[in-house]
Amino acid sequence: MADATTVRLTAPAAAELLRTVHRVRDRLDADLPLQRHLTQALASAAGVPSEAARWGPDSPLPAEEVMASVLEAIRTGRTLTVEHLQQDGQVRDLTLEPYHVRLESRFWYLLSRIADTGKERVLRLDKVLTAALGERFEPRPPDLDQYLTGVFVPADPGAVAVVRFGARSSTYAAERWGDGKLLADGGVEIEIPYHREHFLVRTLAEFGDDYEVVSPAGLREGVRARAAATLAVYAEEPAAQ
Repeated sequence: MADATTVRLTAPAAAELLRTVHRVRDRLDADLPLQRHLTQALASAAGVPSEAARWGPDSPLPAEEVMASVLEAIRTGRTLTVEHLQQDGQVRDLTLEPYHVRLESRFWYLLSRIADTGKERVLRLDKVLTAALGERFEPRPPDLDQYLTGVFVPADPGAVAVVRFGARSSTYAAERWGDGKLLADGGVEIEIPYHREHFLVRTLAEFGDDYEVVSPAGLREGVRARAAATLAVYAEEPAAQ
C-alpha cells in the first residue's frame, strides 16, 4: 500500500477554493458548523493568511483589477465593496470609503473607513479578492499623521509590549507588527509599540488563546482581567427568557 501523501494547495487554488466555499454558504439559510469547519480546514491547509492570497508571500502584489478599482475610487470619491480574506480564512464583504494607499514592508495597504460606521480600517490589498466601485460619499478623511511610522504603529507609542504568539497566529501577527523572533514551537515573539493599553488589549483579543503578553506587567494584568471578566459572563447558565 502506497504511503499517504499530504497535498498542499497552491496559493491561487487555495484562494479560489475558499471563495467557492463562501459562495455556497451565502446561498444557504444558516451558517452551519460543518461549513465553518470546512472553511477553517481549507484555510489551515493553505497556510492562511499569506499563502492563501493569490499572489503569494514572496510577491504580495494586489490583482491589477483590484488596484485599478481602488485608485479609481480614491480619485472619484466613491465607495468600494470588497471581498476581504481574513486571518481565519473567512471571506468578509465590506463597503469602504477609501482614502489612501501605502506601500510598507513589501505590502500594499489601503487606509479607509467602514462606510456604515465611519470606523477606520486598514486592509492589506493582496488579501482583497474583489473590489467594485459604489456610490459617491461625503469624505471623512482619517488623520494620516497617525500612520507616519507605520500603518499599525502609533506615531507616539509611549510603550512597548513583548508578546508571544503561537504557531496558528504567528504569520498574521508578523504581518501586522513585524517579523519578530522565531520560537522553537513555530510561534513568534514580537515587540509591539503602543499608545493606548485598552486598544492593544482589545486588538490582542482577536488572537483568542494563541498569544501571551510577556511584558510589561501592567499590560499582562490588563489582558488577564479582561479574560477573567469574559469567563465570568459564562460561569452560569443564561437566565430564562
